[in-house]
Amino acid sequence: MTDAASVVVAYTHLFPGLELELPGDRFDLVFADGSEAAAILTEAGGDPAILVDAYRTQAGTEIAETLWPVRRSAGDERRVKLGKALRSTS
Repeated sequence: MTDAASVVVAYTHLFPGLELELPGDRFDLVFADGSEAAAILTEAGGDPAILVDAYRTQAGTEIAETLWPVRRSAGDERRVKLGKALRSTS
């Protein structure tokens, strides 16, 4: 993992509709099962998105690098809601 701030996710994976509070442009995701993934705030087609590195859940499920389009909450630039995932083809 990086030296970036962490975002604790109360689930073992991300999904559309999940709301997160981002500490900055680079951060680590720490999932409920203890697995971790580095993430960065970026853009997809001019809109904000989060790029999450590939990771493995504690149960052994491989999660591919994923781009998550996000919508920012009105009045709180750090709070975002995930849209439908775009899996990496690389």
